[in-house]
Amino acid sequence: MSKSINSFFDGFVNANTKLVEFVHQYDKSVTARRRSQSQEDFQCLNCVPNCTSNPYEIQLSKLYTRNIFQLFQKEWTFVMTLFSEELEHDGSRITYLVSDFSESKDIWDKVCYENCGELHVPCSCALLETEGILYRHILCIL
Repeated sequence: MSKSINSFFDGFVNANTKLVEFVHQYDKSVTARRRSQSQEDFQCLNCVPNCTSNPYEIQLSKLYTRNIFQLFQKEWTFVMTLFSEELEHDGSRITYLVSDFSESKDIWDKVCYENCGELHVPCSCALLETEGILYRHILCIL
């Protein structure tokens, strides 16, 4: 919690800021945050992100915000460097090991693909659950 508070006030207050000055600086930091958010909203609504003709990119460019889409694009560039190997096949569930060739196989990430009517692809890295975007391991097996 204190890290997020520190980042919110970064550049506006420090340990030596007096209470009267703090209130003024707090108002300035809120105004700056709102301005930044308004600019980002404008960019998202009025700018089309650069996409290749890849269907994943086209679809996700319409769903993600500009910043999140850029994170996805970065992950997408790593997909071609990864290797996947089927580990188990149990009915509608397939488990893969995914990584690049430079890592030892015992630390490869496990990705489970479950064909259960809706897309459910948990990965041992848990980045989809924590960050909310499709990461390279999942993209590799899709």
